[in-house]
Amino acid sequence: GIDIETSTAPDRSASWLYLWCMAIDDLIVYGRTADELRQYMRRVAETVDLRIDYRMICYIHNAKYDLYFLKDTINNVE
Repeated sequence: GIDIETSTAPDRSASWLYLWCMAIDDLIVYGRTADELRQYMRRVAETVDLRIDYRMICYIHNAKYDLYFLKDTINNVE
């Protein structure tokens, strides 16, 4: 599963990610930036040989918000 923690400016003019966590079985990895999450997702994909016809299902704690918040990061996974 994936979970991210964010903060929002008091005037709601900006939000930022300050912590993410991804767990696979008993392995839990934490990071601080969206770029670190992208790099980690790339490493996972390479390690288990993910491709268009071999995917991994992942629970996302607050999917609607997290995916919107991470859309640019996820779209840039190579």
